Amino acid sequence: IPSGDDVFLLHEYMKQGNKVRFIFEKGSIVLVNPANSWKTFLLQRLRWVSKVPHYRQITAMFYSWLFYLVHLSLLVLFLISFIYSEHTLLSSLLLVLKFLVDISFLFAGSRFIKISWKYWLFFPFVWLIYFVYLSIIPIAGMVTPVVWKNRKWRTLYGKEKRSKN
Repeated sequence: IPSGDDVFLLHEYMKQGNKVRFIFEKGSIVLVNPANSWKTFLLQRLRWVSKVPHYRQITAMFYSWLFYLVHLSLLVLFLISFIYSEHTLLSSLLLVLKFLVDISFLFAGSRFIKISWKYWLFFPFVWLIYFVYLSIIPIAGMVTPVVWKNRKWRTLYGKEKRSKN
């Protein structure tokens, strides 16, 4: 697996009966620089999603699949509503509900990590992009080669092997 030692170490820790909890302390915040390009960002996300088939923690697998299927089903329902207009109201209501759930999580987190009001103005636009991205990137991760530290890994339905390139 090209990366993921941190995630798999955490899963092993939990497997041994230890509990994992969020620490509500300012000192626990880790600041990380964002990816410097869209390509780097997408390759990073493809690498992250390529680890999911290797999860052995039932709860991690369950929540990963639940998270993905919610996004994918909402996207499919939204696209279907363009063809079958009788689904437009249901699609719209579910998307508004999803938006409200997401913004409430962001709001709860913003009380802990201070978020400037300027970022709130962009939330609806970023949410739309993020919503579509979360529906597509896992599929791309199953068939796209993963590149990490100048090594290319071929991923196909969770089977990874090191390529000669």
